[in-house]
Amino acid sequence: MTDTAEVLRQSHLLGRLVIDYDTTEAVGHVDRLLVNPKLHQVEGLLCKSGFLGRHRQIIAWVQMQTIGKDSILVRLQGSAGSEPLAEAQAMTGLEVWSDGGDRVGNLIDHVIDRESGEITAYWFSKDGLQGVAEGVYSFSPESIISTGRKRMMVSERSVETAERVADGLEQRAGEAAEFLQQDYAQTQQDWHSTVESTQAIAEQLQNRTQELAEKAKEKLSGTQIQEKTQELGGRFQQTFSQLKDRLQKLGDTPRDRRLSRPEADKTIDITPLESWSEEDEAVSDDDRTELL
Repeated sequence: MTDTAEVLRQSHLLGRLVIDYDTTEAVGHVDRLLVNPKLHQVEGLLCKSGFLGRHRQIIAWVQMQTIGKDSILVRLQGSAGSEPLAEAQAMTGLEVWSDGGDRVGNLIDHVIDRESGEITAYWFSKDGLQGVAEGVYSFSPESIISTGRKRMMVSERSVETAERVADGLEQRAGEAAEFLQQDYAQTQQDWHSTVESTQAIAEQLQNRTQELAEKAKEKLSGTQIQEKTQELGGRFQQTFSQLKDRLQKLGDTPRDRRLSRPEADKTIDITPLESWSEEDEAVSDDDRTELL
């Protein structure tokens, strides 16, 4: 038998289409697997078809030709043998109890060797919200003491050492919290970098404005220079304020990720330039255009 899946589990097979290898006719869909609990061996599967699945057919493991991603190919011709199927039963949903008298949870899945049909591991989850929070655990067939139609008993030691094979909400919430913390730290770092860069630009603008003012001192009147520098300063403060507001609203940041008030209130100050007297000589229109 061949199988395209690397690890084969019962849950992978439930609901899968079953096709007759020789006729290509649909036999039905897999409803459950039938397992010999003493041998830990899948002996066959129950296939349902027809209206509301009224028609049922048992197919032995030895009749299964290929397990593909979309279907299971079976060969119905020939004898399947009834003796192996006599002691087989569905295992999913059995209550799991420890030999210490404690109810552990419920069996929810099992891992199957794709060639032989042998079960290599059983998966269970704890009852109620505890199972949702903690996830899914695995134990080996050797841990099982006895199995009935409703319950399975395992050693208490195997329960204590059970390996977690799927995370629950508890672990996922922890991962989410770690991600948010890292994202918050990155947001703060980006904000500090932006403030520092903007401060540097402001200082450059300050120096450039002062240079232009020195050059214009002998060309423009003091009133014109003072009005223009105040206008430039006002525009820059408005631009920086808009940048700050956008960073604060970035991604509708949750409350615990918002920047602290001292950081959010940072502004860029432009030192007012000195004014000159009204007696300074006026300049030509071309010189004034170059400066402004």
